[in-house]
Amino acid sequence: MTDSRITRDYDLNIMNEEGDGDSKTWVIEIYEFRVEVDKDNPENYQEVAYSRKQEDGVITLSEEEATMLSLGSSDGYSEEEYFWVDTDNFFMFYKNIPERLADILSKLPEYEMDLVYV
Repeated sequence: MTDSRITRDYDLNIMNEEGDGDSKTWVIEIYEFRVEVDKDNPENYQEVAYSRKQEDGVITLSEEEATMLSLGSSDGYSEEEYFWVDTDNFFMFYKNIPERLADILSKLPEYEMDLVYV
């Protein structure tokens, strides 16, 4: 069985890309996603398909913005240089979000998220 819901919750692929020499640049890719839901326990769900990267859905962070988010450090959401987090959890976890980034993410349009019951 498949259902859907309207949401503004996107999946963010946050990664540190190698640049020229020793330089690295943090980028955030924005994806819509699909959710598999346990039909016997709807509270049990898992994000499964990342698709339809938003047009112009790559945000390149400045060094200052990456530092404000503590990306790649133990003070951040993850120490890893490559991780996923959805926008709802991103806004719950981070309290010092750079204004430019908060503006972009808060203005993402609603979309129809597929819910697949398994």
